[in-house]
Amino acid sequence: MKSYTDLEQSRKLAKILPINSADMYYYTVNGDWEWYETPNVIERRDDLEEHAMPAWSLAALLEVLPSEISKGEKFVDDYQIDIRKYDGESNTTWYQIAYGNDRGLSGEWHDMINTGEKENIIDCCFQMILKLKEKNLL
Repeated sequence: MKSYTDLEQSRKLAKILPINSADMYYYTVNGDWEWYETPNVIERRDDLEEHAMPAWSLAALLEVLPSEISKGEKFVDDYQIDIRKYDGESNTTWYQIAYGNDRGLSGEWHDMINTGEKENIIDCCFQMILKLKEKNLL
């Protein structure tokens, strides 16, 4: 199972998340990227250079995601995070992250936004952070 953001995900997240939210980093010498677990080694965006890139573990990504999102002043405009895990065929596990509620007229749970199913929870967190940023909800 993937334990931290890959290099491409890290590059995208480094542009939108506070650098101090990363709990590890990649470092390269002669073009070979290696991963290191050292909290807050890169403290500012201007410290980023072609040899260092912050990275995020699952725990760090979950800390970034809000537990609730409000899209208005009414009770029905509040959406809670829902982290899902499904067992699939051939011993495959699927994950999904959504924000939703059951406060509509039907009383049924509905997603306001979701990631779709992914084989890795890190990928779900990454995708949800991008979606929330795009919608100005992060």
